Amino acid sequence: MRAFKQALNAEVVSWVDPQEIREEKLIWEETLIIEGIDFPILKALLVAQQRSARTLASDLDGVELVSLHSFWRWHAVWANRHLLRRGIPVWLVPHGGLDPYVFGQRTLYKRAFMMFWGRRFLDNVSAVVCATKKEYEKLERLVSGKPYLIAPWPLKDDEFRNKNQRNRERV
Repeated sequence: MRAFKQALNAEVVSWVDPQEIREEKLIWEETLIIEGIDFPILKALLVAQQRSARTLASDLDGVELVSLHSFWRWHAVWANRHLLRRGIPVWLVPHGGLDPYVFGQRTLYKRAFMMFWGRRFLDNVSAVVCATKKEYEKLERLVSGKPYLIAPWPLKDDEFRNKNQRNRERV
């Protein structure tokens, strides 16, 4: 999170389950956090803790664009709903999360998610950012008509697959 904040020279907002905060406290130190509710049914219904919802509203003052980097998690849908109300455009960076292969896993969950939230979420995003043209082609049927950008990762394949620990850390 710290690296994203430095690279973007902007605040990073992350939605985390209270359980994640308890387990990995150090990761979230410098991140604006929107905290969900632990209760399973309310969590499934995209309910944020009131304190977090108020925090998000104040933290969004002056924000001109938000990029969301997940799709199959309920917090992205919740954030998108609140951003739409404020007229803040959302760019989706799916990281392969809408690849046809993905739809073959946890099928019932994904069908329900698409029916209740996912389709509306995709209809409302302002643009899509993909790492390759092939990634975009695989999800084009879901976001047809949306502006898109191909932004290749600034690494060569062998750089992030490097077996040498010191070289991986440098990259």
